[in-house]
Parts: sequence; C-alpha cells; structure tokens
Amino acid sequence: MSMVLEYVIDSQENPHLGLYATINRYWQAIVEKRTFSVININTAKRLTEFRQLPWNYRTSFVRKINLLVELESYYGEARTRYETEEEMQRNSKIFTGAIHSLFNTLATWPENERSPPVTLERRPTRHAKSGTKPT
Repeated sequence: MSMVLEYVIDSQENPHLGLYATINRYWQAIVEKRTFSVININTAKRLTEFRQLPWNYRTSFVRKINLLVELESYYGEARTRYETEEEMQRNSKIFTGAIHSLFNTLATWPENERSPPVTLERRPTRHAKSGTKPT
C-alpha cells in the first residue's frame, strides 16, 4: 500500500490528489502535507476560500504562499497612457485589501516553533501589466 501512496504523491501534477485524503487518516496526513505545502491564491474568490479553511494543524504544512493580486485590466486606449489618479487609487485599494486579508488570516494561525518559515510571493497579473485580456 505504501508503494501505491508514494506513486500517487509523486505524480506532482495530479489535480485530483486531494481526493485521496478521504481514503483514511494515514493517507489524509500524507496527502495534506503535500497539497498544503504551496498555496496559490490567484483570485479574490480563492482569497476568501483561503480565509475560510479550517487551518488548525495544516498551518505547519505550508511552505510557500503565492499571492497573485488581480488589478483592473487595461484595454484599448487605456494601455497607451499613464494611470489616472482615480485608477491608481482603485488599484491601490484592491492590492491593499488583498494584502490585509492575507495577513489577517495568517495572524490567526497558531505559532509553531518547529515549522520552517513560510515564503510569500507577490506578482502582478500579466494582463494588468501588459494590457492583454486574461485567458
């Protein structure tokens, strides 16, 4: 059985890996350690889901959090000029809200001295930066 579990866990791009956590408590612990090691938050909806997850012991599994903040998109003529003050304020509000939400959630996590530090990454979205429509 452990060979089967190793095969399932080692298939890194398995989008259904989380389903194996329901087999039993042993599989749950191993699968969750893998699935919660890197957290990708790429939409406002995902940020809300992240906030609502029952983290308790799972916080010790998290090693990296990728936060991708979606700013307003720029199309057509808007791509050829600098942001207006109003656009900058809206984008600043979106970004600040996302950061506050993330840090407010992390502040509720229990301290675990045995866990290595979590790496946070923040990147602008490609379509907001380049002005191309998201795919």
